[in-house]
Amino acid sequence: NEPRLSTGMSKKPSSKAGKRPGKGADKNKQPQDFLRASSAFDPFAPRRTKPPSCTYIVTAASLAVAPSFQHTVWRVTKTHKAGVPILGCGSNAQGQLGLAGKTVECPTQVDFFEKKRVKHIACGHHHTLWACEDGLYGTGSNEYGQLGLGAATSSVTTPTLIEHFVGMNIICLSAGRYHSIVYAGNQTATTPQLLPFKDVYHTDASVYVFGYGMDGCLGLDDKEHRKTPTVLKFFNSRRVISVVAARQHSVVLTDTGLYTFGVGSMGNTTTPVHRPYPMYSPTLVLGLPQNVKGVAVGGYHTLIWTVHSVFGFGSNSNHQLDACFEGVTEEQEQQTTPHSVRDVRLINFFSDKTVRSAAAGRTHSLVLCDEGLYSFGLGPHGELGLGPDVKLATQPKHVDFFDGIAIYGVYCGCFTSFVLTENGLYGFGCGKYGKLGISPTNVLDLNDMYNVSNYEVGSKTTSVEVNTFHPTPVAEVNEWLMPPPPPPREPTPSEKGEDDETTTNTHTSPPPTTKSRR
Repeated sequence: NEPRLSTGMSKKPSSKAGKRPGKGADKNKQPQDFLRASSAFDPFAPRRTKPPSCTYIVTAASLAVAPSFQHTVWRVTKTHKAGVPILGCGSNAQGQLGLAGKTVECPTQVDFFEKKRVKHIACGHHHTLWACEDGLYGTGSNEYGQLGLGAATSSVTTPTLIEHFVGMNIICLSAGRYHSIVYAGNQTATTPQLLPFKDVYHTDASVYVFGYGMDGCLGLDDKEHRKTPTVLKFFNSRRVISVVAARQHSVVLTDTGLYTFGVGSMGNTTTPVHRPYPMYSPTLVLGLPQNVKGVAVGGYHTLIWTVHSVFGFGSNSNHQLDACFEGVTEEQEQQTTPHSVRDVRLINFFSDKTVRSAAAGRTHSLVLCDEGLYSFGLGPHGELGLGPDVKLATQPKHVDFFDGIAIYGVYCGCFTSFVLTENGLYGFGCGKYGKLGISPTNVLDLNDMYNVSNYEVGSKTTSVEVNTFHPTPVAEVNEWLMPPPPPPREPTPSEKGEDDETTTNTHTSPPPTTKSRR
């Protein structure tokens, strides 16, 4: 009755993988030393030769992270416990978490989705979208129509079904500051693969936009808000790969290139840097290669990566794109300004590295390579993960904390960073409203690593803000990801140093009494 691998391999687990699961454990769990099993979820997962001590493996498919401006939501998809929980924490002033209370300082399970299968989650500033098998739900503010529930609803505190998407398959979605983008089709539509473009599955899906439109972030060539989902017809004849909604602009990656629209969508060579007004319709970003693997959008800047290169454009007001100016000639520097990057610029630092993923926050960025994790930009709250003495990195710096640890995903929110590793989830940066998910009671005695202060919520409530300058485990999330360590084994008499004769006499000698035992 020894456990077998979920990959169908008939060999018994190696003894180097640790102890066998005890009574009552799930026999389908994968032994940690077979890293080939995790590569099915993450084709770029690093290969390690030394297995960790635990018998449960964390992969890129174990957790989905949706950080935002004031709240964070986690979708645990692979756990040693029963169920697939949805956890949330941070500000709940508009009901965006679907939980009770104005502030949730520790990751708390959203009971509404306990019996539903949640496929995708997107967090905006004060709203959240939850894509389930039975439809798309929304919570939080609907002031500008960002939930797609119509003009009659200003906000909802419990997950509410968006009628427009009933019976449709949500392929991907994203939530910006006050707007949302959803790529959806019929039930036969499948999630497209990134590369190569010729293998992208062509569906009848469409791009839907709704919410705030003054900044042009809806791409509908006007300034009107949309209270209900509206088709962005520009992409009807194109194969869409992914959609991203940022603070005041949007990005859509297709088989023909990358398109941007809204404020902060600089990077198009036809757009003057000093242009104060936004672009109201999708515009092709020039200067990118064809083998784009992904896009990461921050507050006002954008990162694009391929296997061996990272490109950036947008705002540089907080030095988040200073790395783009390395090796720039004097003539090229005169064509731009210190506060923005007009053209798509190659970040030379990553030219000799193998890039796996990237993430962008309000003023900082993370890039994950086979060679390690790198951060750059402005990180006053510790979101760079480089310690309390490094709050600005004009060039990418290596985050030494994760050396020797397999990393499966990096995520950035507004002044927050999250890293998913084989040892669980780590968070660092601003902990205001509890959006980092790290309890203050666990860090009050570590003043060199944390900055703990009080802040006011509303007019009466006072809470605690924890700014972490070093990667710190998110304990409440890791409880779902990682099983607790087994209890210590009681030493045998021989391990205690007792010989066999002493042990025998101990058990055969009569009790110290004169009465006979019956």
